[in-house]
Amino acid sequence: MSSGDSGPLPVDFDSLSYDTEHVQAFLSDCEDFQALLDSSASITTISTACMALYVDYLSLYTEYSVCSVHYYRDPASYEADYLAFTFLFTRAGQAYQDAVHGMFRSDSFTDAYAAADGDLEELEELLDDYLDESITDEQLDLMDQESALVAGYWNALTAEYTATLPGSDRTWTREETESDPDLSDEDYWTLLSALAQARNAAAGPYLLELSSLRREIARSSGYDSVLDYYYETYYGRDYGREESEALFSYVKEHIVPVYSAYAAYYAAVCAGEEALNRYDGQGQAGKLAAVGPVIGQIAPELGELFDYMVESNLCDIERSDTKLDVGFTISLPSYRSAFLFDSPQGGYYDISTLIHEFGHFSAYCAAPSVNFSYDTAETHSQGLEALSLRYADQLFGEAGDAFRGADLYALLHAVVDGCLYGEFQVEFFDMEDPTLQDVNRLFRTLAQEYGYVYATDSDEAYDWVEVNHTFESPFYYISYATSAMSALDIWGESLSDRASAVEKYMALTAMGFNSSYKEALEESGLRDMLDAENIEALSSEIYTAIREISSESGDIPDEFSGGQTAGEGNAPEPDDEAAADGQDREAT
Repeated sequence: MSSGDSGPLPVDFDSLSYDTEHVQAFLSDCEDFQALLDSSASITTISTACMALYVDYLSLYTEYSVCSVHYYRDPASYEADYLAFTFLFTRAGQAYQDAVHGMFRSDSFTDAYAAADGDLEELEELLDDYLDESITDEQLDLMDQESALVAGYWNALTAEYTATLPGSDRTWTREETESDPDLSDEDYWTLLSALAQARNAAAGPYLLELSSLRREIARSSGYDSVLDYYYETYYGRDYGREESEALFSYVKEHIVPVYSAYAAYYAAVCAGEEALNRYDGQGQAGKLAAVGPVIGQIAPELGELFDYMVESNLCDIERSDTKLDVGFTISLPSYRSAFLFDSPQGGYYDISTLIHEFGHFSAYCAAPSVNFSYDTAETHSQGLEALSLRYADQLFGEAGDAFRGADLYALLHAVVDGCLYGEFQVEFFDMEDPTLQDVNRLFRTLAQEYGYVYATDSDEAYDWVEVNHTFESPFYYISYATSAMSALDIWGESLSDRASAVEKYMALTAMGFNSSYKEALEESGLRDMLDAENIEALSSEIYTAIREISSESGDIPDEFSGGQTAGEGNAPEPDDEAAADGQDREAT
C-alpha cells in the first residue's frame, strides 16, 4: 500500500504498546499550550504548537486502542489498565478540546486571522461544526461511573451459571446443556430457560443503573431526550425518533414477512450444512488465506489493503478462551489505519464476520473523518458481505449455496433484529423507574411483534442481556437495520449490474465515516432506506430473488407467513455474527 498523503501508513501492531504516563505528559503539554496562548507568541508559533498537540493526541488515541485490544483479548489481566486508561484518556480528550477552543478564540489568533482577510463568521461556524462543548467535571464523573458499570455488566455476562432440573441434584452449565444428548426436549428448554434467567438476574440490573446515569448525562448536556442526545452527539444521524418509529412499523409490515418466509429455506438448506464448518480447524491463517483472494476480486484496491492488514499484524481472529465474545474494528489514527478483532464462534459466521469487519477496516483507511456516522459505517461492512456472496462457491465449494443462503438470512436477520433492539431501546428509555421484570416483559412483547415464537410459557424474555450494545452503546442497534437494508439494495443491484453495484459501494467506502447515512446514500447513488416506498419495493425485490434462489427446494411459499422460534427457551437469540459485532464508539 502507498504511504503517501492518503491511505494507511506502515506499522506492525505487535510492536505497539501503551503507557498511561504518556497521558500525564500530554495533560501537562495542554497546560503549557494554554500558557502559550496568554503570551505574546506569534500566530505561527501557536499554530505549530497546536499541530504538535494534535499529533500527540492521535498518538494517545492509538495507545488507547492498543490497550482496548489487550483488554478484549484478556479482560481479567487488563481490566485495571483499561479502566485507568479510559479515565485518563477521557480527560486528555477534554484537555485537547479546551486547548483548541482556546487557540481559535484567543485574541492573538482571531486578530491574525482577520488580518489575513479571514472571515470571522466562517471561523465561528467552523467551531460550531467541529468542536464540541467543553465537558464539565460533573460529566467526567458520570462517564467514569458509566465505564465502571459497563465493566460490571461484562463480568456478570461472562460469569458461569448453573441450573438444576426438578428432583435432581445435578447441575448443568450452558455448555453441558447444549452438548448433552440424553436430555429430553422439555428438560433441555427448562435448563436453558433457568440459565438465561440467572444471567439476566445478574446482568440486567446494570442496565437499570445505566439508564438513570445516562439520563443525567443527557440532561447535563442540555438534552431532555436520551435518544436525541445519543442520536446527535454519538451517532451523527440525520434522522430522528419519528423516522425511526416509522421504520420499525415498515419493517414489521414489509420485511418480517419476507424473513419469516425465508426461514424454511434457511432451516432446510443452510442451518444444518456441515460443510459450512470447513474453516473451524484452520485458525487465523487459513481464514485469511481464503478470504483475501475474494476481497481482491471484488476490487483490486481492497485486495491490496487486505494484504497490508495481514502483513502488518492488524487483525486477531484466533480462538481464545480468554477473549470477550465480541467482534469489532478500532481506529489507529497515528497510522491512518485500524485493527480488526473477532472472537470466532465456528461455522460460516467466522468468515462472514471477517468480511464484515474488513468493510470497516477499509473505510478507516480510506478517508480521514471528523464526524462519524454509524449507519454509514455499518453499510460499509454489510455491503461488503453482500458483494462477497458472488464468491460463495469459491469459499465453501459444494456448500456455496448454503453459505449464500445463510448470509442472506443473516442480512435479513440484521434488519429485523436491528429494529427489534432499536425499538426496545427507544421504549426502554421511555419507561419510568422500570423493574427488571418490566424490561423482560417489554422485550418479549416486542419480539413477538417481530415474528418470534417462544418455546416456553412465560410473559418475560431473558436473553436480551447478551446483546452488549444495549449496555455499551444505547441506540446503536438500529444502524444494523438501516445498513443491512442498504446492503440488500447493493446485493440486489449486483445481480443485474455487478459493475454498478461495486462502483456505488466503493464510492460509499471512499467517503469514510464522514457523511451521514441519508447523505451518503444519495451521494453514492443508493436508495433512501428510510423511505416507505423504497422499503416496500426492496421487500418485493428480495422476495422475488430468494424465491429464485430456492426454486429447487420449493421451501419459499407463494405468500408470506410464519414466525421465528425464539432461542434459549425464552428469547430470540441474536445471530452470532450480529450479536458479537461491535464496540462502543467504534465501527463494529
